[in-house]
Amino acid sequence: MNWRIPSTPSTTPCPEAEELAQKWRTIWRSRSYRRPTQIQRRAPRCAPTQNARETGPRNPDEMETEMTLECEMPRYQSHKKVWALKIRDITLHSNGTAIIMPEEGRYTSFTVDASYVLKHAPQAGGYYVVYDDGYKSWSPAEAFESGYTRLS
Repeated sequence: MNWRIPSTPSTTPCPEAEELAQKWRTIWRSRSYRRPTQIQRRAPRCAPTQNARETGPRNPDEMETEMTLECEMPRYQSHKKVWALKIRDITLHSNGTAIIMPEEGRYTSFTVDASYVLKHAPQAGGYYVVYDDGYKSWSPAEAFESGYTRLS
């Protein structure tokens, strides 16, 4: 069955409505709204909202005025050089500060301030990380070890 997309009326209530209608027409013409036998084998990177998927193909002029897409966020690869120590143990103090004991014996324990503890909630087994600009962070072991390779 061929779907016919009617032209838009010559008068539109406002420019935003015309822009939204144009977006819907663009999506309507794409393969993401066609019948299942005509859909691309590979899923689109951005899919219509759940409501639009459940209701199936419709005339773009009858579709809701909501235009939201569920998209996968862009992916990034780390290329930064950081300083980091794996945390063996953490001792919390009543004033909010903490003492971090590194896993490697050649490094001594050090104190981090309460704002660091509150913001990052470091845990033993993770990494205390310092970036080039001096920013201090905490990273779970699995995430850190999969994203960084030891230089020295």
